[in-house]
Amino acid sequence: MKVSTQTKGRLGENLAIRFLNLHGFKICDRNFRSRYGEIDIIAQKNESIYFVEVKYRQDQSFGQAIESIHHIKQRKLFKMSWVYLYQNPYYLGYCKRFAVLGIQKGATGISYDFIDNAFEVAI
Repeated sequence: MKVSTQTKGRLGENLAIRFLNLHGFKICDRNFRSRYGEIDIIAQKNESIYFVEVKYRQDQSFGQAIESIHHIKQRKLFKMSWVYLYQNPYYLGYCKRFAVLGIQKGATGISYDFIDNAFEVAI
């Protein structure tokens, strides 16, 4: 039976939330939508707010997670982060970080690759 892309995405995000919680992150929001697109997970740790893009892979045929975050997606994430901060001004004083969480399902189990400060957006 073929699993839908949406179901795979939900599974990946659930695994990501479990990983982030285990590493001390507080989940602030999930699937935040704006006119620019969607941020998978917004989390907070210490005095930083993280905008996390989750990439769930069942094989390596599409490359590493970070490779799929091209400059156009980076700019969209940047714009969406400001929309989120405008709607949630409590986090304005926090350090803003963009992270990618790659989740790879393999023969030996699930592996995680958390890339903190995955990119910086030049305006």
